[in-house]
Amino acid sequence: MRKKIILKPNNHILEKNKKRDIPGFTIIIPSFMRPTLLINCLRTIVNSEGLNKRFKAIIYIVDGTPPDHPNKKRIINKVRYFSKKRDIPIYLLNEMRGPSITNAKIEGANFSKHDGNGIIAFVDTDIFLEKDTLLKVYKKFRRNKYAAWIGRRSIWKGKGPKDGTLWKPEPMLEARTKEGIIVKRNKMGLMIKNKRGLRIKRRSVFISAIHGDFICMYKEAYFNIGGYDVLFGGHGENVDLSIRCWRFGYPSVYDDDIVVYHSIYAPHSIMRSGKGAKKQRARAILSTPLKICYIYGSLIKPSEMEKMDYIVYEKWVKNLYKHTSFTKIPLRIIYSLTANIDFLIDRHPRLRKSRRRAHHTPFNTFMPYDIFKDMKIFKKCIAEAPERLKDIRKKALNLK
Repeated sequence: MRKKIILKPNNHILEKNKKRDIPGFTIIIPSFMRPTLLINCLRTIVNSEGLNKRFKAIIYIVDGTPPDHPNKKRIINKVRYFSKKRDIPIYLLNEMRGPSITNAKIEGANFSKHDGNGIIAFVDTDIFLEKDTLLKVYKKFRRNKYAAWIGRRSIWKGKGPKDGTLWKPEPMLEARTKEGIIVKRNKMGLMIKNKRGLRIKRRSVFISAIHGDFICMYKEAYFNIGGYDVLFGGHGENVDLSIRCWRFGYPSVYDDDIVVYHSIYAPHSIMRSGKGAKKQRARAILSTPLKICYIYGSLIKPSEMEKMDYIVYEKWVKNLYKHTSFTKIPLRIIYSLTANIDFLIDRHPRLRKSRRRAHHTPFNTFMPYDIFKDMKIFKKCIAEAPERLKDIRKKALNLK
């Protein structure tokens, strides 16, 4: 039987880390079949400016590589060699539930729950940090009393036409100031200056969702909202998490000065490898909006269905069926898809549980595909955020 812990740091490294009386990052890295990318990702983390001076960190790698695959041994050997030369606690854990990014994140977060660090970060293996990425995140948390989690730009890196272009979050993803004013962003994700030439990023700018390649949030806030949902094992987990953050009154703040890089060359994807992977991926992608609309009660709202029609086509179907003649999906097809929700409920009884949880939140009228539509509730959420986050911030950042 496989053990949960493959490698763990020496006790003296853990004790040394514990004695550092500075704020801490818990960093979760979901790993699958990518030994080289994993080490490159680790290297950018441990070389972070301010590490062990302004803030500390513990790294948890949750690996879902099959035990009999050659890459499993490579990952173990590389992590063992890498961690020996570093003064930072690094755990290597087996993913016990089965290969899924969501499962790896859930397991890593639960394992690290009581490590004493107040900020949790999820970093994919194909993500590389700038030297000051974590420092900028730390400073943003200290300066911004509204932020429960911090968003950033992710730039493609590698050979090819995508190099240097924006990956996430797309300019179409809505952002607003605390007064509710829409903030436009260009193709590189940079916030456009207003008419007076003021840099908009000096203000609190909120974004409707944050993508999961690099996420930083208060750990207590993560567990307060219930963490990731296993219902979204291969797709949509970050959309769901974003909705629950807003519904619990935990705003997400966007800073275009914080940058990470997404490797163009990333072999072995859980969603794209293995027998029947293409079919499973299509099923996961197309079921995501149905699950979300069912959980958050928006299937009966025509405006939400129209929004869903646009999102399903632009963000999922057009990508999934690139080489077909689809130009648009008629709304009637979206409505017919919702008829299959009973089938989804039968297969996933947890949907009902997730739906009950969604309706017992302070701001449950936030709609999944139109978070900022109701400005009254948005402004109320923002106004209450500093008090709601006060004790969480104090503990996480060692504030007096």
